[in-house]
Amino acid sequence: MNDDAIKLGAEGRAPEILEKDQGSRVKILFLYFIYYGILCYLYVTYLSVDWAYAGFELYIDPWSVIFSTSVLIIFAFMVPIRRDVRSILLNIFLSTYLAPLLALAAFGGHSLSSLMVAVSCSVVMFQVSRLQIPSVEFTKVTPAFFLTTIVFLSILMILLFYFFLGFKYFNLDFREVYNFREDAAENLPPLFAYLASTFSKLLIPLGVVSALIYRMPLVALGFAAISILFFGFTSHKSMVFYPLVAAGMYYVLSRSVDYSKILMLLVVAVALCVVDITVMNLSGDESIWGWYTSLFLRRSLFVPPLLDFYYLEFFSHHQAIYWADSRLTLGLVRSPYDMTAPYVIGSAYFGDDTGANTGFIGSGFAQAGWFGALLYSVGAGLTLALLNAHGRRQGVAFISAVTAIQMTTMFTATDFVTLFISHGVLLAFLLLGLIDRPQPRRFAVR
Repeated sequence: MNDDAIKLGAEGRAPEILEKDQGSRVKILFLYFIYYGILCYLYVTYLSVDWAYAGFELYIDPWSVIFSTSVLIIFAFMVPIRRDVRSILLNIFLSTYLAPLLALAAFGGHSLSSLMVAVSCSVVMFQVSRLQIPSVEFTKVTPAFFLTTIVFLSILMILLFYFFLGFKYFNLDFREVYNFREDAAENLPPLFAYLASTFSKLLIPLGVVSALIYRMPLVALGFAAISILFFGFTSHKSMVFYPLVAAGMYYVLSRSVDYSKILMLLVVAVALCVVDITVMNLSGDESIWGWYTSLFLRRSLFVPPLLDFYYLEFFSHHQAIYWADSRLTLGLVRSPYDMTAPYVIGSAYFGDDTGANTGFIGSGFAQAGWFGALLYSVGAGLTLALLNAHGRRQGVAFISAVTAIQMTTMFTATDFVTLFISHGVLLAFLLLGLIDRPQPRRFAVR
């Protein structure tokens, strides 16, 4: 046995590596504790005050606080900190979905049974994602080829938007999106809803990350400009932020595959919410202050788990849908409702025609109760396991940055089956089966 083998620890890893991992675990535990504490503070002092009418009510039960906090601590210990795609995406799930859900459960008065569904499904996804499965591989084409293709396709999409809409419904004001969105959608062919989602959540992030890999900053900025134009034509404001998220994740992870750096940025982001709200309350000026917190904290972090609680509570006492709205059942299953699940929840809890979309846990429960939620959780875990396999072949930073938006959509904003067609996940796996590992130096020589 050689000297290197003698130095290995009990897990077959060098003691200095084990010590580094233990330090990373302590750091990430500390950051999660701070992050969760700020979320709870903002819920009590801001959301339950200014947005109680929208469902963010304040109900302080010491047992709920203790239980929710204990669950957060358990998941913070359980979430992996390995340098792989699975660890990155599960940490994204914990920080952007589960931590806000637990803060909402602690102070929002939601039922323990609904919380247990969400926690159980999260555990199932965590465990299934550990499976070692091979990546999909058809052939090997350089990302540079796709970069060129995406540029042309994106320009073509902008021209088609202009052909069908002109600038009649073009809008770049976040405050006016709901005045333009429906009119723009009605004047576009139905196929454009799928194309716009696929471009904004998959192709443009792939283009941005590829441009950064091949050191083409102007091309990356061009994709950001295209995203702004997509927003202008469709009034979906999230499209503006997708290339920024992809670029930011790649920049951080390409230097060190360590989620604690991203979590630190999230801590700063929610801390800025505290500053934003404090200044708004002191100045009384709501025209400038408060929009950032409303958009980031309320809309991005707390609305998705609130809708999940609504789904879990409603379909615990009403009939499930059993995929009656899906093409999977070929119209053979009759829905007990005269509208799809998102509009059922919108009508029940908001009293209007709001389409309350939610992620794999709530939508799975709407389809078939506990069975549907657990089935979707297994599917979500397998999806993460497959992406983890691609990370081993094509690079952790590349796969994490390209797919983070789609996986966040899976966690918070769409039915699991719909995810693969309407949000481009099936196309993502097809493309990843074609794309070779990025090799910028070889491309630069060419």
